[in-house]
Amino acid sequence: MAYLGIAYAVGELPLWVDWYLWPRSTARRPSDARVLIERGELPPPATSPHAAQLQQSRAADPHAVVDRFADPVDFTVAMVPIAAKYIARRQPQAASELLGLLDRDAPDSLGVREQLLALRRILRRVEGERPSAAVQAAAAVLDVAEQLAADW
Repeated sequence: MAYLGIAYAVGELPLWVDWYLWPRSTARRPSDARVLIERGELPPPATSPHAAQLQQSRAADPHAVVDRFADPVDFTVAMVPIAAKYIARRQPQAASELLGLLDRDAPDSLGVREQLLALRRILRRVEGERPSAAVQAAAAVLDVAEQLAADW
């Protein structure tokens, strides 16, 4: 299996797409996946969702899985919107776990507003290192999460 995560600029917000490529011989469409491009006939959908299939694949050969971002700025710009998404979905514990990856000194027990402030601080740091449209898009995601959190 191969994985590629790409953030596409769609208006002012990023659209993050996870591309998973499987050899045809082992391909099983997860029950919760949508096929965008089908070149040839695929096997019928599996009965398990995507996350379960990934876990099975990793458990079968943990040495074959390489999770890495070559650049810490790219990693940060990719993870800040995901942490914001967790906040918007009212999953502050998941956001806290990602925040811990981005800032090892971040306390575990931050409230939602403090999490958003910490994510903005982290994003400002990487913007100082390498300003980009991706950083601006990540900041826009934080704006949306902040607006949603204000309604709770």
